[in-house]
Amino acid sequence: MSADCGKGPDFEVSVRRAFTRLTTDDLPRAAAARGWPVRTPDEFQRLLLDHLHEQSGMPRGTPPSLFDMILAVELGERLMAGTLCCDRMSRKMRCGDRALERLKALLAQPRQ
Repeated sequence: MSADCGKGPDFEVSVRRAFTRLTTDDLPRAAAARGWPVRTPDEFQRLLLDHLHEQSGMPRGTPPSLFDMILAVELGERLMAGTLCCDRMSRKMRCGDRALERLKALLAQPRQ
């Protein structure tokens, strides 16, 4: 990540790329190898977002922020490392399509 301590577009771009790489490439590849019940990028995005909402006490349907994506990347890295259980997280998945659509909209926003 950039040396500007999170202030500026380079940091935001790095977070978005990390989140996208994790949910579209790394986690689905790990899922196939490890037999996880969650397989697709949309499922992983929903899984991470739902887990964030549950842990933070955010109301369901709260629009995801850049900070949410940072935390989601951390959660995804923990899944990859085996310190979080994908099976257990997937049983709790319940954030719904509206929250996922908001996350996709945040990812699609142009850089500033």
